[in-house]
Amino acid sequence: MTTTPAISYADWLALYARDVSTSETIATARLRAITGAVLAYIGWRENDAGALTLASAAHTVVIPSLYGLRDSTRLTLPLAPVTAVTDVRAGEDVGGTAGTDYTALVANTDYRLDLSDPRSPALRWLGGEPDGEEVRVTMTAGWATVPEDLQGIVGELTSWSLKTEARRGKTSASDSQTASTGYRPEEWPPDLLARLAPYVCPPARVVRR
Repeated sequence: MTTTPAISYADWLALYARDVSTSETIATARLRAITGAVLAYIGWRENDAGALTLASAAHTVVIPSLYGLRDSTRLTLPLAPVTAVTDVRAGEDVGGTAGTDYTALVANTDYRLDLSDPRSPALRWLGGEPDGEEVRVTMTAGWATVPEDLQGIVGELTSWSLKTEARRGKTSASDSQTASTGYRPEEWPPDLLARLAPYVCPPARVVRR
């Protein structure tokens, strides 16, 4: 992946104040809103502590067992990057109670973590596809340090959003967090969308955490 020179959040905030003549409070609010829009676009999810953060953390997901299988031996995971899988269980609900009839699977006996494609981590079944309607996976996903290029994209999108609305006369505090064209990916600059592409998570249907 080709990266561009990174600019820190603090530097971007200073640029906002200078370039669009707005306060740091408005810029910070917009930065948070754009960050949320970017996380939604790339398909990121809350971790097991309920935090929506790209920092490396535990994530538990429940995936229909047939969804994401390219064949009978592979289950694509819904987040990337993944550094570890700590628990895998297969089974089904009993009487609507999640996970009451799950069977624990054994690493390197029933499955192995396949990271040959870092953007599409997967479980490889070693003894055939497990029985049951769904698979529950607990994994460690995210970054120890968020990539500088990704931080830069968020900063540039925030700057672009504020400048766009400044031209339209919308840079008040109330506008900083309300829905606007700056939050709709279909209107983001194509070059920034292209740079975001490597961070988009693999598509997956997660029925619940």
